[in-house]
Amino acid sequence: NFEETTARRFLSKNIAALALEDASSDLVFLRSTQDSTQRTQLRYQQRHDGLKVWGREVLVQLDPHGNVELMVGAYVPSPKNVPTVATVSGEDAIKIAREHITSPAGHVTEQELLIYAPDGGNASVAYRCSIHDTLVNH
Repeated sequence: NFEETTARRFLSKNIAALALEDASSDLVFLRSTQDSTQRTQLRYQQRHDGLKVWGREVLVQLDPHGNVELMVGAYVPSPKNVPTVATVSGEDAIKIAREHITSPAGHVTEQELLIYAPDGGNASVAYRCSIHDTLVNH
């Protein structure tokens, strides 16, 4: 669609300033919304070799005429020399997460392999484990 094409063109033209390798593979389109002022927001998830970069999303906003108005979000320069294969399995990641649960009702419901890239730090492959506590406190 026109809005996504406009946003992609903006991201591609600014790839050097964003310190990304390839705007089309490093930023994957998630969704678009339009607000009450007729501005369109397009949200992108940062990826590296197909893996999500945890906590890194960019939003490009278009004005009512379809021009790029702003870009906001959290992203990091394209990670370099980061393996995309974990040294532990997903099952082992869940076992390790379970060892750190202190609540007797807590349990790990899922895991996802991703890239963890802290601001100013070295990126690494990691698992994100969702831990839920089913204990209801009265």
